[in-house]
Formats: sequence, structure tokens, C-alpha cells
Amino acid sequence: MRENIFISETMAQDFMHLFLNRRAYIRQSSRPHPVNGRFFYYRPRGNDKDGYRKIGLEEIRQHLGGENHRRALASINFPF
Repeated sequence: MRENIFISETMAQDFMHLFLNRRAYIRQSSRPHPVNGRFFYYRPRGNDKDGYRKIGLEEIRQHLGGENHRRALASINFPF
């Protein structure tokens, strides 16, 4: 079994500052589609202006630490 890595809030803030140009993200469904058995990705709904949730520091910390494998960061900004 794989160990989770501890990610501090500061590390999550640094990651967001360096690599994310917006806070959109997608999640993998928790159960398969009843017809084809695939796990689809979707944008979680929320109360923001565009109707979608924005990713927060706690979710980034969990993603980087390996605690949640059903989340993908959809907007990567490489500062090169």
C-alpha cells in the first residue's frame, strides 16, 4: 500500500501560485456508468458566478499528497 505524502498549506499555496492560472478542476465519478461501466469526469457544480466550484487549498493539498485519486487539475500554467 502506498503512503500519503504530507503537504503543508504553504506548499499547496506555492503550487497554486506557480502552476494554476485558474481554479477550475474536474472530478472522476465515484461509480461507473450503468451501460458501459466507464468512470467519467465532470466539473463539480457550485455557487460561483459560472455555476461551478473552484478548487481550494485543502483539495490541492489532498491531490498533491495522494489522498484523492479522483481529481484532476484542469488548468495548468507553466511560468517558463
